[in-house]
Amino acid sequence: MTIFIKLDSVDTNAGPFMVYSDTDGYVTAYGVQISKANLLTGVNVIIPNGTTSVKIRNNGKCTNSIIVNI
Repeated sequence: MTIFIKLDSVDTNAGPFMVYSDTDGYVTAYGVQISKANLLTGVNVIIPNGTTSVKIRNNGKCTNSIIVNI
């Protein structure tokens, strides 16, 4: 399935980002090297059917993440 992800704000030093699904315990990245600019304007990501939440993880110097229920 395809989801649309858009963040309201992102730290100036953040990015790029990866998107993971809960279907495999957030192991496989389905969105890869997504830029901060794309997350702020919105991006479509194809994730497995049955996903109930995604993890959006900073893949730069910082590795903070957020889990979002869908």
